Amino acid sequence: MEENSMVSPFLVRMRTGLAMLGYNVFKIRRPLTSQILVTKHCNMDCKMCFVYPADKKEKIKNTPEPTYDQLEYLIEESCKLGAQVIIPFGGEPLLRNDIGKILQAIKIRNRYCILYTNGTFVEEKIEDLQWVDQLVISIDGDEATHDSIRGPGAYAKAIAALELALQRGLVCRLHTALIPDTLATLPHMTKLSQEYGVMLNYGSCDTTEWTKSSTDNIVLGRTELVEFLKEYKAFKQQGVQISTPAKVIQELIRIIQEWPGEDFTLSKREAQRYAHLNIPKCALAFSNIYIDSDGCAYPCLPLWGKEGKGPNVYDVGLKKAWDHYAQLDCHQCASIFTIEKSLFYSFHVGTLLQYLSGYQILRQTPRRNKLGTRNV
Repeated sequence: MEENSMVSPFLVRMRTGLAMLGYNVFKIRRPLTSQILVTKHCNMDCKMCFVYPADKKEKIKNTPEPTYDQLEYLIEESCKLGAQVIIPFGGEPLLRNDIGKILQAIKIRNRYCILYTNGTFVEEKIEDLQWVDQLVISIDGDEATHDSIRGPGAYAKAIAALELALQRGLVCRLHTALIPDTLATLPHMTKLSQEYGVMLNYGSCDTTEWTKSSTDNIVLGRTELVEFLKEYKAFKQQGVQISTPAKVIQELIRIIQEWPGEDFTLSKREAQRYAHLNIPKCALAFSNIYIDSDGCAYPCLPLWGKEGKGPNVYDVGLKKAWDHYAQLDCHQCASIFTIEKSLFYSFHVGTLLQYLSGYQILRQTPRRNKLGTRNV
C-alpha cells in the first residue's frame, strides 16, 4: 500500500469543526472520543485503578477478554458514530499479543490514537507502538513514591520506556494519578517534563463502583485539590508543558471553590437552583464513550460499573448504547476530571484549539504511516 502521513492537523481540525457545528447548530450527539478497554488485566496492583483494583482481582481473573474481532467491530462502529480519537486502554494494553494489530485497525481508519501504558512492556512492543500518535506513560512522582504505588523497580522501567520511545521518535506524555500519595510530586514531575521535553498532565481518580471502598485513599479533599491546582497553574505559567490550558486550570479552581454543598453530583434541577455559579454542563454524555472489556458502555467514570447502567454493545449495538445516555439527569460532578473534560468538549473554539495544541494533535510534522487509510 502507498505511504501516507498519520492523521494530519488539517484532518483533525476539519472533523472536529464539523462535530462542533453539528452539536452547536443541530444538537447532534457524536462521541468525539471512544475509549475501549482492550484488557482488564495488568502486571501491577495500583490501589487507584478503577479497572483492575487489587481487591477485585479474584473476581476479574476468570472473565473473558474481548477478541480481536470484537475490538475491530468497536473501532469500526466508533468511527461510524463520529469518533475522531480512539484510545485502547487497560489494565495494561501491551499485555495483549495482538496490540499491534489493534493499533493498525485504528490507524487504517485514519483516527488519532492514544495509548496509555505503565511502561513495563514498551521495549518488547516498541515496533507495535510505531502506530500510535501519542504514547502516555504513567509516572506517579519520584522513584520512591512511584514504586510504593506500582511496585519495586517500576519507576526505572517507566523511565527506560520513555527514553526508548523518544529515541524512536514517538510523541510522549507523562500522566500522574492525582491521589493523596502524589500530592507533593509536582516539582519532580515538572522537572521530568522539562528534562525530556514532553507533555505532562495530572488526572484525578474518581470513585467508581469498583473503588468505593478505597475512596479515602484515592480522592483528595476540595481544599487540598484547590491548593494543588494553584501550584499546577503556576508551573504552567512558568512554561512547563502541562497539557491543560492555564485558563482552564483557573476555571477548575473557581468551580471547586464554589461547588454547592457536599454532594459529589449536581443534578439538572440543582444546577438550575445554582445557575449563578455558572457550573458547566457535563459534556461527556454527548462527546465521549467508555466501553468495558465485557462490552458495557458508559459515558464517564462515575457511572463505570454501576448497576442498571451500561448497556452492552454486543447485545444492542454501539449506536443504541450511545443513545441510551442522551437524557441523563446529572448536570456535573465535583471532579476536575469530568469538569476539565466538559470544558474540552464544550466546543468553545478558543479553548478547544488550546487543548489540541497542548496535546500536540496539531503538530506540523506528522510521522509516516506504512498503511493505506480508509475514510469512515
